[in-house]
Amino acid sequence: MAVVRLDLNGRLVSLNCEVVLELREAATRGAAQSSTVRDLSLVLDQAIRTGRVVALQRQELRALAEVLEPIDERDDLVELRDALNRATNTTPD
Repeated sequence: MAVVRLDLNGRLVSLNCEVVLELREAATRGAAQSSTVRDLSLVLDQAIRTGRVVALQRQELRALAEVLEPIDERDDLVELRDALNRATNTTPD
């Protein structure tokens, strides 16, 4: 099973490639409404294609939260959800 690694504001998250493919597809569908979501789609595609750790910028983190919202309840997204919440939290841990 292939793993894709994302850096969410210094927090490394390893995800199943299938999950990242699904997130990329959701971002691609939303790309017409938001250039930031389009950028997220491209960054996720890069992570999938290269196998390298890809760092998401602040605006891409917000776009990821937006893309993740409709599928937020899935158990396989717990680690991503937690890391995203910590990465976007403006108060110290």
